[in-house]
Amino acid sequence: MRHVALISALVATLIGFAMGARNAEAAFPDRTIKIIVPFAPGGPIDAIARPLAAAMQEILGATVVIENRSGAGGIIGSESVATAAPDGYTLLMTTGSHIGNKLFNSAQVRYDPLQSFAPVMGLIETNGIILVARKDIPADTISALNSFAKNRPNGLTYGHAGIGNISYIAGELLKTQAGMPLSGIPYRGTAAALTDLIAGQIPLMFNNLAVSTPFVKSGRLRALAVTGSGRHRALPKVP
Repeated sequence: MRHVALISALVATLIGFAMGARNAEAAFPDRTIKIIVPFAPGGPIDAIARPLAAAMQEILGATVVIENRSGAGGIIGSESVATAAPDGYTLLMTTGSHIGNKLFNSAQVRYDPLQSFAPVMGLIETNGIILVARKDIPADTISALNSFAKNRPNGLTYGHAGIGNISYIAGELLKTQAGMPLSGIPYRGTAAALTDLIAGQIPLMFNNLAVSTPFVKSGRLRALAVTGSGRHRALPKVP
């Protein structure tokens, strides 16, 4: 229901955006509207963008399509929107890595994350993220995980969606603050990393709570901790 409410609010904002555009161009929208998701299909942003596109299509009476342009932690897709015609037909739906990329990957980012885009609406996730482990990792706390990692010759790896993404920043914070021997493995999105985690190819990752919780509850993944100011209502036993 929470996502439905957010999508309804965003569609209402976009209707206002479209009405304003109609004052300047009576025919808007007269062709396909594209929503660029700069990550691979199946991730948390993709999961919100697709029902949003369906709602926009019904209300605006125009074809609305999702294009997944993954790579470089969201930079490739974001750049395609930054260089598109500023006519309201190409939209970007992304994460906080949009700002992080400029800080961590300044040489690759050839656009201004603020000035190159016109903001439409922000969907803010306040529930934090979760550190999940492969089910066979013999640790159920951060301290136990740290001990396990330090007893391995090369420590542990963790999957992330690119340098600058929150899944990377959280992993590096854990590495530095806990003194844990961790090495990041970049993916074209958290969905791809999650697939490898469930398959046992990587041991750890920080991921979206809503996406990870079903796998934790089914026993396919082990939850070690959540970020944020308190425990999450869906996983009250996870510190």
